[in-house]
Amino acid sequence: MRSSGTGTMRFNRVHHCPLTDVSNMKKHERGKLSFRPDAKSGVIVVRWHDNSFVIVGSIHFKVNPPSQKHIQVSILSPTALLGTTKNKGGTDRMDENIGFYRPGIRIKNCICL
Repeated sequence: MRSSGTGTMRFNRVHHCPLTDVSNMKKHERGKLSFRPDAKSGVIVVRWHDNSFVIVGSIHFKVNPPSQKHIQVSILSPTALLGTTKNKGGTDRMDENIGFYRPGIRIKNCICL
C-alpha cells in the first residue's frame, strides 16, 4: 500500500532540484510555475510565483491541468497547491481559535497539600 502526501517546502530543502531560478521567474508575471518530477520516487516538486514564491512537493497530485484561483485577480495555480490549501484547515483553525479565545489563567495565593 502506497501512502500519498502533499506539502509545502522551504527553499533550502530543494537547492539540488533543477527548478527555474527565482531571479528568472521574477521577470514573468504571477501564475508562472516551474516543476520537476522524479521518476524513481514519484515526487513532483513545483515552484509557483504568486505574491511570493511557493514550493510544493506532492506524490498525490499532478501539476496539470492548472485551475484558476479567484481571489481578486484570476491567476493560474497548480493542482498540487490547491490540494494543499484545501486540506489545511485543522491546525490553522485551532491557532485561530486559541488566538480569539485565549484562556485567562490567574492563580491567587493558594497552598495545595
